[in-house]
Amino acid sequence: MKYPTFSQKAIRDAFLLLESETLITRQFRKGYRIAHISPKRLQDIYEIRQILEPYALKKGMQNIDRSWLLETRKKFVTICSSPVQESRKIVELDNEVHMVLITCLNNQYAAKLLSNSLDYLTLVRMYMLEQNRKYRPRHQEHTDIIDAILKNDRQKAVQLMNEHLEESYQQVLRRVLSIL
Repeated sequence: MKYPTFSQKAIRDAFLLLESETLITRQFRKGYRIAHISPKRLQDIYEIRQILEPYALKKGMQNIDRSWLLETRKKFVTICSSPVQESRKIVELDNEVHMVLITCLNNQYAAKLLSNSLDYLTLVRMYMLEQNRKYRPRHQEHTDIIDAILKNDRQKAVQLMNEHLEESYQQVLRRVLSIL
């Protein structure tokens, strides 16, 4: 596979962007490294998510494209029933679902906040997947949420989202605490 070439300026700009979003840190004479995984930062992120995402479903669920939901549900079932689960694809699909749900609010600030949070969580989750093959993103919960949305059951979708975020937080926190 041939990789594209990037200018030094493009690479430097990418690192500066990652650093400005505190996803990486610069160390004098050592270069860059992934930002410290912090239980407090995880708590802060999940607190915001627990406010934003159920609210987004409550207020904007009707704005979600039903054909996209059906296709995404099918992708979750296919990826997660495969004997060889591709962790990166699951995490990417997980992020896509959460971003689509938040964008149904049509609020650019909420979407940017969630996007920044998911960038950090993606680094954490991918690290967790590399360290522990038993860790799995919570795919069944996503299909349950999608099913509730497809049935126009707003109350159930919001309840499932709350439960999903709490379980996800507990899982990530347990794993982070075990490696610190």
